[in-house]
Amino acid sequence: MIVELQQWKCIKLDENVVVAKYATTTQYKSGALNSTNGDVVLDALTDVNTNGQSVVMVTHEIKSALRGNRIIYLRDGGIQGELKLEPFTTNDAERRDKVKTFLADMGW
Repeated sequence: MIVELQQWKCIKLDENVVVAKYATTTQYKSGALNSTNGDVVLDALTDVNTNGQSVVMVTHEIKSALRGNRIIYLRDGGIQGELKLEPFTTNDAERRDKVKTFLADMGW
């Protein structure tokens, strides 16, 4: 099943895994969703995950990475580091600090 939500494509691999990809093709004039639509997509993926579905998301944005329970940092085709987090809650300054520190340690 492939579902397009604004400029995101979500592919349900099986009953437990969803892969989310932001469309970057030239059919879209903007390189990013506006903040309202971005929050709608992130909220939808967070809800799906809260209900037991695994979500695999590749991102370069801290705002999106903050939603993950597990962040895997890739470099040169390999895993350079991993950060495990508690489930997402809004306005969590400690979570943001952990993610920023982890990314800085990774050289991001």
